[in-house]
Amino acid sequence: MDLHAPLSVMEWLPIASSAMGLLCAAAVVVLSLSPKTVRAALGLSGAVLGFGLSAVLLGAAGRFMGEREMFQAMAAVDPSQRDQLLAVGTAESAHPLSLGAIGGLPLVLLAVAAMVVLFPRVQAAARTGSAR
Repeated sequence: MDLHAPLSVMEWLPIASSAMGLLCAAAVVVLSLSPKTVRAALGLSGAVLGFGLSAVLLGAAGRFMGEREMFQAMAAVDPSQRDQLLAVGTAESAHPLSLGAIGGLPLVLLAVAAMVVLFPRVQAAARTGSAR
């Protein structure tokens, strides 16, 4: 892997989705501190879940697109070099998926944990009438 090679679009998309999810997660933490904004925090934790899942799915899509490009390139390569191209291409096509998993899976876990913690608080607030 060339560490100085620029990232492709399919590598940037999971990173961007993870960054947006991280910003939303910070907002969930801030909103969950006040009893009046617990319902908003619960709704925003759904957005964190969406950003986390989209990061993983974008990473998977990037892997499949990378493998498709690799197999298209293998058709035009000398047969003696196909094994080397297959090894390098498979390793490089895994980058978007690993970036999506590294950024997205912690967001999914964080969102589920926030929902588990916040949902009973929203129900309790609805019973007492303190949240609107």
